[in-house]
Amino acid sequence: MICSARLERRRRFTPSRSDRTTIVNDTVCRIDDFGPLAVVRPPSVTDLGDVVRRAAAERQAVYPIGGGTMLGLGLPPARPGWAVDLRSLNRVIDYPARDMTITLQ
Repeated sequence: MICSARLERRRRFTPSRSDRTTIVNDTVCRIDDFGPLAVVRPPSVTDLGDVVRRAAAERQAVYPIGGGTMLGLGLPPARPGWAVDLRSLNRVIDYPARDMTITLQ
């Protein structure tokens, strides 16, 4: 299924305590007119783990976003949750080119 996606500006939204684990920018994501979904940008893998644990505890869905492109492809969100912007996790850990894969952190 192809869905349309767009980003719009909105006031700051904090889905958890004001701590380092949920660095949130001032955008929300709307996919196929579903949303708004708060956009959370964790600065590290440890912080990402904290975001996922907190989302699970609060029964929130997690929707990963890579570079912010191709958001209109795939299935639209089925329920409210947080869009997790993974652009801060850009350190190359492993790149076996022959396998055509890459591991980032």
